[in-house]
Amino acid sequence: MDNATEVLKEINWDKELTNTEFPTNMKFEGDNITKAISLAERSIKGGDIQPDIYENFDSKQKIIFMMELEDKGAKQEVLERVDSALKVTGKEKNPDILLYWLTLNIPSRLDKVKKDVEEYLKGYGRAKYITPVYTLLAGANTTFAKEQFDKNKANYNPRVVKSLEKIILKN
Repeated sequence: MDNATEVLKEINWDKELTNTEFPTNMKFEGDNITKAISLAERSIKGGDIQPDIYENFDSKQKIIFMMELEDKGAKQEVLERVDSALKVTGKEKNPDILLYWLTLNIPSRLDKVKKDVEEYLKGYGRAKYITPVYTLLAGANTTFAKEQFDKNKANYNPRVVKSLEKIILKN
């Protein structure tokens, strides 16, 4: 209990409560959030990507890992290395994690994740899951975005369809 009290005293609460970025005080030793951030940083720097660490993460920690890759500007070659080590493409089924993975990869690796994109857009119809994917697809490959939309729109809520039409037809 004393350790927790000391950690809480070190936090600048005014800054943390008004900060719109990831929390700045992340000094929790052994915490999986720290491990997720460290794994992402190591991945970007060309270090060892350890699948056993990633596999022990829960969905929130996997998302933090991917958010960190995005925040640090992970390039195509980093995403290739990460995918090679962790086998996310074709394996991940959690829609929240897959959303982050696809949005990371669509701009530079659409050819590698195309099958996952097709399955994702076919399997999920909630706006929170598909709107970011269609938005990126419309910018990366308008033809593919339109094909997927036409193929799947009957499965989507009419309001979602109208919203997506504006995004896809804009390009």
